[in-house]
Amino acid sequence: MKRFSIIQDDMSRCYICDKPKQHIHEVFFGVNRNNSIKYGLVVGLCLDHHTGYNGVHTIRGSELNKKLKEIAQNKFMEHYNKSEKDFIKIFGKNYLK
Repeated sequence: MKRFSIIQDDMSRCYICDKPKQHIHEVFFGVNRNNSIKYGLVVGLCLDHHTGYNGVHTIRGSELNKKLKEIAQNKFMEHYNKSEKDFIKIFGKNYLK
């Protein structure tokens, strides 16, 4: 499935630091990976912000991971004109504080 992003215009750069992207990251992974791809909830990340010391796939990057999920949920609701309830129905959880 071709990836597009409703979060980021230029996925050739890291969404966090603007370095060249080394990975396209599905914000919701695991059982929701395909939903992330389907709805454009993906961002470009450099290796550091993906799997590096403070990357989203590490314990030290858990705050960054949470922040990306919040941003993605807000963008989803705005872009698709959906409610929190609609989001939860698709993704199974509300990530907003």
